[in-house]
Amino acid sequence: MPNTSTNPNLVEDANNTTDTYEAHDRHDSRFNILGSVRTIHGERILSFIVVAELPGGIRGTLRGGEFFTAMMAHFGNAVDVIHAEWSDNDPKLMTNLDAFNAATATGDTLEVAATKTPTGKYALRIKYTRVQIDRALPVGATGRYNDVSIFFRR
Repeated sequence: MPNTSTNPNLVEDANNTTDTYEAHDRHDSRFNILGSVRTIHGERILSFIVVAELPGGIRGTLRGGEFFTAMMAHFGNAVDVIHAEWSDNDPKLMTNLDAFNAATATGDTLEVAATKTPTGKYALRIKYTRVQIDRALPVGATGRYNDVSIFFRR
């Protein structure tokens, strides 16, 4: 597939389909995005993993938002729900969970905290404004959640 991004450092996988998207940073493939859409109960649900920063603050030439924008351009209007899952299992994937925990630690509700994460901000920008908390574990662990699942809907 052609590069739909304005950033020449984004390399999209030639095997992307209507239900899958993969891209990486031209200069360092450790920085990448992998997304897939599945249909459940008539809703097309997007799940994705993006790595735009490594532990220690190491960054590639692309930001998470650039990866996300390119992925959403690929899928177009074929996404009803953005599903975000964050856990402390992988140090490369802590950015959203850290932001979520920081927001809950200052008193934000789970729903408001979700919108203060990078994924939440990206979702809000493209009008996925209805936030549903699927799980936040351990229950009541304000500022210390280690397993979170959230749905963003239009």
